[in-house]
Amino acid sequence: MPKAVLKADELCDDLLDMLSNGVKISEFKFHSIIKEINSATTQFTPPAQTVYLKALANAVYGRREVAIEYFEKALPYNYRVSDANFLAYLHDMGLLHKAVEVAEIISEKYLSSAIFLHAYEVNLILGRTNEALRYLDKYTKIAEKKRADALKEKAESIIGDSETFKKKSGLNDEEFAQLSSLAVKCLEHRDLKSGAMSFWENQVEGVNAFILSVKSDNPTLLCDLNFDIAMRMAEYDCFNGKNFTFWFETMKQEEPIIHAC
Repeated sequence: MPKAVLKADELCDDLLDMLSNGVKISEFKFHSIIKEINSATTQFTPPAQTVYLKALANAVYGRREVAIEYFEKALPYNYRVSDANFLAYLHDMGLLHKAVEVAEIISEKYLSSAIFLHAYEVNLILGRTNEALRYLDKYTKIAEKKRADALKEKAESIIGDSETFKKKSGLNDEEFAQLSSLAVKCLEHRDLKSGAMSFWENQVEGVNAFILSVKSDNPTLLCDLNFDIAMRMAEYDCFNGKNFTFWFETMKQEEPIIHAC
């Protein structure tokens, strides 16, 4: 195998390690990596791999928009590892609206439990229950049985709770998805990611709540988020007179993150 090909594979492994471990790099290091990528590019290097490597390099450096541009350039090549990690990157960054778009594209191209899992999770958080169930079905058909059964059990619980919330709040499926979308937009606007979703009912006090946990314990930030969602909800007449409340809260230490792969 040509040395340039081996070098490209090595760069890919290194960049994935840095990205998964949250390593921060300097501008000098970033340009050094780009130089290495260009040097490793030969007639033996698939064009998709070069674009993919530049997507990873920009992601590690924190240039999110540029990274997304490179990932999108790789989509037409049907380069599975790039497409799968594009979806994982969007999910990890909390860019769920974009992640849903990408999931719809790539889930039709590959039979991948990782892709179906990400697609299930991003649709679940966005309140797109039917789509989430569709991807869950695809996931459970090919995933290891123990993992599939565990996810199905969790899904039945959270989706069951969401259906109860919708029934008691008077929200239909479309209105529930709209509420979830508005909440996620509040987070995306601040480069935040939801940790978990939950529902809480207190019949004595008449509380019917939908809660999104956030990986932050900044009280000012939480106040801003809750003010933001209140203002966004006020723009939609469909929420008027409905029996529910929504708020963001700090993710508890033991609370599991919905994203898992």
